[in-house]
Amino acid sequence: MTNIIERNIATPPGSYEAYLYRYTNLKTSQQYVGIHKGSVDDAYNHSSTNTEFQEVFSRTSSELKYCKFFSSYIYYVTVNLINLILGGTRTRLTQ
Repeated sequence: MTNIIERNIATPPGSYEAYLYRYTNLKTSQQYVGIHKGSVDDAYNHSSTNTEFQEVFSRTSSELKYCKFFSSYIYYVTVNLINLILGGTRTRLTQ
């Protein structure tokens, strides 16, 4: 994506199930945080259903920062908390 002007990708551990990622709109400071169960090297971008974020993500004039984090503890706590709150149907957060 040409609108991602800054990337901060943590070095993945030798073994992991998922990673936590965050997009930050550098013009507004709004953030989208999500979890992806899969490889850091796959083609996954996001699964947001938030219309505002989808518009920002697709707009070439947007300026986004993209970060990936690795922590089995963060993943475990976040997924289980989200599943508890949302009844196990979603594993993402939007703002």
